[in-house]
Amino acid sequence: HDREWYLPFQGFRHILVKNIDLLLDILEHDPRFHSFLLDAQSITIEDYLEIRPENEYDLRKWISRRKILVGPWYIQPDEFIVSGESLIRNLFIGIRIASKYGYCPKIGYVPDTFGHTIQLPQILRGFNIDNFIFHRGLEEDVEKLGAEFWWESPDGSRVLTVFLRRGYCNSVNFPSKIEDALEKFYSLKKILLPLTKTNTVLLMNGCDHAPPQRNITDIIDMLNERLKDETHIKHGSLEEYIERVRNVSDKLEVYRGEPRYGRYHPILTGIWSARTYLKIANRIAEILLESYVEPLSTFAWILGEKYPSSLIEKAWKLLIRSQPHDSIGGCSIDDVHREVKCRLDASQHLSERIIADMLNKIANKINLPDEKDTYSYIIVFNTVGWGRNGVVEAVWRTGLNINDLAVFDENDREVLTQPLSDDAPLISYNPELFRGKTPINIKKLVFLAEDLPPFGYKVYKIKKKSRNKADSDIKTSNKIIENKYYIIEADEENPGAFTIIDKMSGRVLRKVNLIEDDGDAGDEYDYSPPSNNKVYYPERVKSEIKIVEHGPVRARMNIKFDFMLPVSLTKERTSRSNKLISNPITIDIILYSNSRRIDIITTVENNSRDHRFRIVFPADFKTDKVSSQTHYYVIERSVDEPSGEGWIQKPMPTKPQLNWSSLTDGKRGITIVNIGLPEFEVRNRDVSQYILTLFRSVGWLSRSDLLTRRGNAGPSIPTPEAQCLGRYIFKYSIILHEKDWLKSKSYKDAREFIVPPISIIRDKSNGNLPLKLNFIDVDGENIIVSALKKADGEKALILRLYNLTRDKVNIKVDSYKKILKIWETNLLEENIREINRNSIGVDKYKIYTIKMMINR
Repeated sequence: HDREWYLPFQGFRHILVKNIDLLLDILEHDPRFHSFLLDAQSITIEDYLEIRPENEYDLRKWISRRKILVGPWYIQPDEFIVSGESLIRNLFIGIRIASKYGYCPKIGYVPDTFGHTIQLPQILRGFNIDNFIFHRGLEEDVEKLGAEFWWESPDGSRVLTVFLRRGYCNSVNFPSKIEDALEKFYSLKKILLPLTKTNTVLLMNGCDHAPPQRNITDIIDMLNERLKDETHIKHGSLEEYIERVRNVSDKLEVYRGEPRYGRYHPILTGIWSARTYLKIANRIAEILLESYVEPLSTFAWILGEKYPSSLIEKAWKLLIRSQPHDSIGGCSIDDVHREVKCRLDASQHLSERIIADMLNKIANKINLPDEKDTYSYIIVFNTVGWGRNGVVEAVWRTGLNINDLAVFDENDREVLTQPLSDDAPLISYNPELFRGKTPINIKKLVFLAEDLPPFGYKVYKIKKKSRNKADSDIKTSNKIIENKYYIIEADEENPGAFTIIDKMSGRVLRKVNLIEDDGDAGDEYDYSPPSNNKVYYPERVKSEIKIVEHGPVRARMNIKFDFMLPVSLTKERTSRSNKLISNPITIDIILYSNSRRIDIITTVENNSRDHRFRIVFPADFKTDKVSSQTHYYVIERSVDEPSGEGWIQKPMPTKPQLNWSSLTDGKRGITIVNIGLPEFEVRNRDVSQYILTLFRSVGWLSRSDLLTRRGNAGPSIPTPEAQCLGRYIFKYSIILHEKDWLKSKSYKDAREFIVPPISIIRDKSNGNLPLKLNFIDVDGENIIVSALKKADGEKALILRLYNLTRDKVNIKVDSYKKILKIWETNLLEENIREINRNSIGVDKYKIYTIKMMINR
C-alpha cells in the first residue's frame, strides 16, 4: 500500500478503507482465511481508524488473533535518503503501535524500497527481527546464491533473507478457473522452486492497493483437490514461511554487500536528485530533531524539567510520514509533494518551538548576575559529543553602537568578534526580542566560541571592546580570502569556481566548485541524457565578485552572474533547445578563523527545464575508491560500477551518500559535506573529480522512452513542479586534509558543519548553574553519538553511539548528575545487561545503545 503516489494520500486512503472493510467482512465469514499482511506498516491502522473509529474493537480482535498483521514499520521507508535515526524511530514507533493493538509480527518486510543500506541487518537485529524480505537491489547471481541466504552487515549481524525473484505481487488476483489457476501455479513453481532450499514456494497474493481476494480459499481448496499428493497449497503468513527458512538456515550461503542494483528489478536511482528541495527539508528536519530538540530537551530534563515526549513524537511522526520512497523520493504527482513539503515544514516548525522553549528553561537556571559593565549574556550550546570551536551568530535588540562592542569569555578574555550589518533577519531564540513594540535596532554579530564543552554550554558576555584584541588569521584582498589554512582566489574565467591554495601542504586545486549543466530527458525515477546532449559550463561569463565580509571571525566572497542555459528540451526530446534563458546564480564562499572548512552557499534562480545541475570538485590526485557516510557506517565503494550486461537496469555512475563523501590517494584527501544532497558521482579524468548533484529538472512522473531504463516505472503523468523552477539555496562544504577521512578526522569537521552551535541571549538570570557545564561526557576515539534522549516511558536517559572503525573501542561515560545504574539495551530500549560506565567495549562497526538512570 503506497500511502501516496499517483493519487494523493486521501485518494489512496479511500481505497485503503474499502480494502480493510472488505478484509473485516472476509475474516468474519471465512474461517479458512488464514491472515492478511497489511504491508508491514502500522500507519495503515491510524489512517483507517480516523475514518472508521467504530471498527477499533474488530481491528484489535483480529490483530491480537494474528489474522491481520501490521508493523513492524510505521511506514515503508526509502533508505538511502533518510538518516539512520529515522530508520530506527520508524521501526520503534511502528512496533509500539502494532503491539498496542495486540500483536506485532517480527518480519523485516521491505518489498519495494529502491535499494538497501549495508547496516540494515544490524538495525533489524536490534529490534529482535532476524529476517529480511525484499525484491529490489540484489546484484549477485540468484542461481548461485539462492533465493534464501544470510545477509551479513559489517559488524557481523546476520538476517535470514528472502529474495522475491518474481516480486511481491507474483500471485495477485489469482485466477478463479481451475485450468488458468493450474497454469499460473505451474509457471511460478518452475521459476521459484529451483531457487529455494525449503522445498516451499512463496506465492504473494496481493499488490499495491489490491484488495484481499475473497475467493482465494476456494481457489486453494480447488487446486489441492486437483494436485492431490503432488503438492499441497496452504494459505499462510510470512512468519510461517520464515520458520521454514530457519529450518534450513545451516545450508544457506552468506551475502555481504549493499543491494542497490537493478539486476533483476529496476532500482530507480534518479530519485536521489528528483525534487531535492524535499531532501533538503527532510535533512534539516532530521538534524533539528536528532541534534537539537532531543539533546536540549535531555539537558533540561537532567535539570528537573518535564521532557516534552508527545511534542517530540509528533515532530518525528510528521517527518517519518514524509519518508516513504514515493514521498521523499520525489517520484509522485505534484499534489503529493506539496503535502510532503507541508509535513516536513510542520515538523521543523514544531522542532523550532521546542528548541526555543528548552533553551529558555536552561538559561533560567544559570547564574547570570546583573553586572554593570555587561550589556547581555550569550549562552552557547554545543550538542556534539566532543569539545569544539564554533562560529556563533547572535541577534539582539539594542540601541548601542555595535561597532563599540565585543564578546568576552567566562574568564573575561575578549574573543574574536565581528559586527554584521544592521539589517539582520528577525529570527532568534530570544523571546525578549519581540515583547512590546515592533523590534527596532536589531543588531547582529558573529564571534568565535572556543573550547565549547561536549553536550554542554558556555556563557559569553557582550561588553565594551577592550584594548587587548584577539589576533585573527583572516585576511582579504581583491578577489581573495585567506585564513591560516587556505588562500581562496576567485576564478574569473569560470565564474563560481575558485582556486584553493592549501598553505599547510602547498597543494593547489583549480576550478573547484565548477558548475556543470547537462540535459535530462528522464523522469522523476531516473536521469536519462537526450540522445544529442550538450553540456554547459559558465565559461567567460561576466561576473561580479565582491568581498562582503572581511573578518576577523570570517571572510565571505560573493560571486554573482547570469548562467545562460537552454530553456528546455526540443519538442522531440532528443536535444536541448537553441533558445537560451538566464539563470541568475549567487555563490558565497566562507572561510572562518582557525577552521579548515570552506563553506559554500549556492543560490540558483532556476528558469530552465529538462536539465541536471551539478558542481564539480577536482581533486589533485586520482583514486579508484570513494568513501561515503551511510547509516552508522562509512562505506568504501569502487568508483567504477559493474557493467550490468543483461541486467534489467544497468548501474548508473551516481551513488548515494548521507552527509559526506571523501576521496584520498593515501597521502592527500578531500572531503565534501552536504545538507540534503544525496547524489554524487566520481569521474576519473586526469584527476578524480567529485561531482555533487544540486537538482534535476524533469516534467514527468514516468516515461517509457529513457535511454537508461527499459519501459515505465510508474504511470506517465505530467509533473510540471518537478522542473523545480524558482529560487533554491544549497549548502555544502569542502575540507582538504592529509591521508583519509579517519586519520585526518575530517568526519568531525563534517559533523560540525551539519550541527553548528546554537545560542540564546539573556540580560540576567537568578539561577545557580555555572558559566560552563557539560551534561554528558562520552570519552572514546572514533565514536559518534547519534541520539541523546529520554527513554520511552521510563525515567532514564538513552545514549546511542556507533563505532566508525573495524577495531573494538573502549569508552567511558559520565554525567553532570550521578549515574545510579547503566545498561546496554537493544534498539527497543530493552535492557540486555548491566555495564560499567568506566569501561564499555564497543565492537567494530557496532550501533550501541546505553540506558542510564541518573540522580536528577
